[in-house]
Amino acid sequence: MAFDFKVAEAFSLKGRIALVTGAASGMGERLAHTLAGAGATVICASRRKDRIEKVAADIVAAGGQAVAIELDVGDSDSVKRVFEHAQREVGLVDVLVTLTA
Repeated sequence: MAFDFKVAEAFSLKGRIALVTGAASGMGERLAHTLAGAGATVICASRRKDRIEKVAADIVAAGGQAVAIELDVGDSDSVKRVFEHAQREVGLVDVLVTLTA
């Protein structure tokens, strides 16, 4: 039995908003790109503002949608501000990926 199955369509995140903490490098950066490739608007979050701005710019340059928001997960006020900023700028978060220590 043959299937006309397209993985990208089955796992489409078009119209979804994904927040990735630890998006400045490593696995977080890779997942930010992967989620954007699946159609999500990605919020790149980390303490390293210069790095997340570059990751977001790279995603946008590749045709995706992304924003960078500075975040310190050890500071509850910072976490609250990220969600408030995200909601104002792109909408409610649908997907949360936490990759910070």
